[in-house]
Amino acid sequence: MSLKIDRMRFQPNKTSYYLGLLGFVAYIIYLAATLDYIPKNIFLGLEIMIDLVFLMTLFYGMEKVKNYNLRWSFYMIILGIINILRALWHPIVLGTIDELMDKAVISGISIIIAGVLIIISGIIGMRKSRLLSNYLKKTGLN
Repeated sequence: MSLKIDRMRFQPNKTSYYLGLLGFVAYIIYLAATLDYIPKNIFLGLEIMIDLVFLMTLFYGMEKVKNYNLRWSFYMIILGIINILRALWHPIVLGTIDELMDKAVISGISIIIAGVLIIISGIIGMRKSRLLSNYLKKTGLN
């Protein structure tokens, strides 16, 4: 077991990175579906600004988790939870527009999938970061 943990010092956390990347792709699908049907008013500008900040933060978090950063693993979990909660945003914006519900379902499902993948990425990153940190403290390599 210690050899596997020792190898983690030299190998990036690809599992968390690729799960975050899949979450990134699912979020892009959400973004493409959402921008197609969201009303062209203040909510469109707000949605685009939120999406830009979220995507930049997510990409930065993916890079940090890849390098076993414990703090950013926790932040990735928070990003995933926020992502899932944003699925509630669309009924507020759209009101009761029935003809757009098919597109809203696609974007809702994709944002929830993105959130779950990001949460899993953060959990795996946190677990591996703690393993590596404890190993480095125990061996005095820190």
